[in-house]
Amino acid sequence: MPRSRARRAMVLLWLIAAAPFLTSCSTSAAPERPQAEGRLGDDIADYLERHQLTDVRAVIVVAGDRTVVEEYYDSTPEDYRSVFSVTKSVVSTLVGIAVDEGLLDLGQTLAQLLPAYAATMTPDVAGTTLEQLLTMTGPFPDNWFGGAVAAVDQVDPPPDWIAYDLQTAVRPPGQGFAYSDPGVDLVAAILAEATGQSVLQYAREKLFSPIGVDTEPAAEPLAVPGNIDAYEAAGFAWPVDPQGIHLGSTLLRLSPRDMAALGSLFLHEGRWNGEQVVSAEWVREATAAQVPARGAAPSYGYLWWTGAEADGAAAYLAWGHGGQLIEVVPERQLVVVMASDVDLRNSADYAMNPSRGTQLVDEVVAPAFGD
Repeated sequence: MPRSRARRAMVLLWLIAAAPFLTSCSTSAAPERPQAEGRLGDDIADYLERHQLTDVRAVIVVAGDRTVVEEYYDSTPEDYRSVFSVTKSVVSTLVGIAVDEGLLDLGQTLAQLLPAYAATMTPDVAGTTLEQLLTMTGPFPDNWFGGAVAAVDQVDPPPDWIAYDLQTAVRPPGQGFAYSDPGVDLVAAILAEATGQSVLQYAREKLFSPIGVDTEPAAEPLAVPGNIDAYEAAGFAWPVDPQGIHLGSTLLRLSPRDMAALGSLFLHEGRWNGEQVVSAEWVREATAAQVPARGAAPSYGYLWWTGAEADGAAAYLAWGHGGQLIEVVPERQLVVVMASDVDLRNSADYAMNPSRGTQLVDEVVAPAFGD
């Protein structure tokens, strides 16, 4: 099988075949709305039933510093699942921390950031900036092809995925938004190079431990089909490529409360328990509309979907395939999390449109905290 098909097959299997916890946040709070809050859990359940969202396993609503809804459906708070492309927004946050520390600059190019590969890069690839990778305006394609891939167990993946991704450019950089998983996997390699640590080590020290995300023990399987069972049996997990680089684009496993913690960190402009984990400037820039986009929202920031609205209020979100959502509505002091099951071996089990999650926030949750 050609390597381009092999790479697609491997990734595709993973993607489609592949004390209250927030008391430590800052003190801003959403308006008290006892009657609306009292009905909210039932209203959410009604919405899920009405739209037949039978794979949703958890919905959490945080208002300011209070968890006002935490519902589990055939699930528990201890259950972990893949957050798929929500991983990208975690990686964005790590880049922001590295920028705050002076380890990275958004104007740096791939040739500067991955010097070991520079000699093999085309001029367009070599000149691609970190900011272009973060805004999905780089030269790399998506690896979403839809449908099942035959004989996937016979796939022979390339020995170096970063080297492979660098050879897949399909257009000059800077020509507008084009969603790309390989581009974000390159960002993970950049983080490892800049910090001198694995992405997980850096994340554990700078992000996960400060906001209370438990990463011990951590499963770090090679992201190949034969490791799916071990991956699904794990709690916290972050798969790696053959060079040990954690995937930047997908497959981080978190609990719904972990997802809510990340959303709450951003709601509070990067602060947690009085500590500035990531700068308020990065939070603002990462969640601002950097480029027009197509997908879960009308525009894109730094690996966050932006330009959304919830009951007329501005919102931004992290969206992962199959129904993984972190949506932040700053004006209403809201964070909404949705976590859903996806069968990694079933290519048909990926159908939930992002609009189902954002519509829940727009029609049900945000109005309960309006004026």
